[in-house]
Amino acid sequence: MKGDNSIFRNAFFNILYKITNIAFPIITAAYCARVLPVDGLGKISYVQNNASYFLLLASLGIPAYGLREIAKYRDNKEKQNEIFSDLLAINFIFTSVSVIIYIVCLYAIPYFRQERLLYTIFGIPLILNFLNIDWLYQGVEEYSYIATRNAVVKIASLILTIILIRDSDDIYTYAMILSIFTSLNYILNIVHVRKYIKFRKPSHEIRMHMKPLLYLSLSSISTVLYAQMDITMLGFIKGHSSVAYYTYSQKIIFAFVTLMTTITGVFFPRLSYYFQSDKKGFNRLISLGLNFNMLISIPTCIGIIFLAEPLILLYLGTDYMSAVSSLRILAFMLPLKSIGDLVCYQVMMSAGQELKLMVSYIITCVVNFINNIIMIPQMGALGASIASVISELIVFMFVFYYSKNYFQIEDKKSFVKNTSAVITGTLLMSLWLVGCNNVLDNIYIHLIVGFIVSVVIYFVTNIAFGNTLILDFLLRRKSE
Repeated sequence: MKGDNSIFRNAFFNILYKITNIAFPIITAAYCARVLPVDGLGKISYVQNNASYFLLLASLGIPAYGLREIAKYRDNKEKQNEIFSDLLAINFIFTSVSVIIYIVCLYAIPYFRQERLLYTIFGIPLILNFLNIDWLYQGVEEYSYIATRNAVVKIASLILTIILIRDSDDIYTYAMILSIFTSLNYILNIVHVRKYIKFRKPSHEIRMHMKPLLYLSLSSISTVLYAQMDITMLGFIKGHSSVAYYTYSQKIIFAFVTLMTTITGVFFPRLSYYFQSDKKGFNRLISLGLNFNMLISIPTCIGIIFLAEPLILLYLGTDYMSAVSSLRILAFMLPLKSIGDLVCYQVMMSAGQELKLMVSYIITCVVNFINNIIMIPQMGALGASIASVISELIVFMFVFYYSKNYFQIEDKKSFVKNTSAVITGTLLMSLWLVGCNNVLDNIYIHLIVGFIVSVVIYFVTNIAFGNTLILDFLLRRKSE
């Protein structure tokens, strides 16, 4: 079995992968926000959001299930070949079904007909969806390939965007760039896959995959519905501009979430393996990840709440000031999503508890739908933000109630000390940010000084209070 060094190597490439996924879309979004109209970008987000429902049907829970199963049989190459071939066949069938339904909708639904060109453009990744096999590379822990491929594609996409997107009429050109480069990832995946897998005919056991895939598919559908129905309802009730304010606030939050889960995101293949054979190693990884996510996510949440206004002004410009309130509310999703991804989702998936995940997501989906109906007509994007946070809190509490039965904190005394240090550091940091908001007017000085001094205050406080995660890291660096 690979040692701990492989985890750090995987984490490095996962960080590179996540950073490119964050940095280039952020740069692209900031550029397009100043060139393309708010309503046009909102229209693209709305169509992408609707197209994602069909991608969800086509995927059928395969990304999560495939990753887990490939990782589970990491020492059995023949079994991996069988699983991959079975899942690829299943994915092709459901992708075909989804494409047919999508085409019917293009002609049957009035809004789809009205924006047929955009829906056709975003249908290209749907057609090629069965080639989206990142789950295989993650399962065999080939993060170096994923990171390299992703960086090359993202750089090319950014360059083409800057060259071709020059004025407010280039909405469809921008949509085409997004669609083509997403599809390019899929094509490169299948070209490269022969290095790791030998194709074979689907086995007679293909039906055995359907039950867990059905659970995961229902979980995924519920997850996407409660995560994206707000965009659908917001666009229908309030229009494309509200969608732009909301989705661009989401982009900022999800960028931070992605950054915070870069380390713990590579734990899943190893956790799936450890759960079967090494419970001590399983608990050790969970404890490490929980301490790390708390250390980063809680102060980041508070920092965004206080620095939302200069952040929006600097990133998107004055046209997007209506997004400030949404950003502040959505900031509360940072600790819920980052901590929940590890101690809820990864734990439950490693334990094979797809059914409980499905039930929790369905309940949360219903709650989110009701909250959206109540809040969006009155508060628009702000209402959608509040509904999303409430939904995220509910799913976190529901899943954590079950997941805590499958892991134990390795060192509870250190965990309490670390939590106290995080809370104290966050409170002191908050006092500084309150002062910045009252004194500093220049947005550049406000953002830079507020951020840098807050980071210093926070980490000095954590060191002074003996946060073991930071101290262990510093001692390891010193010994090296």
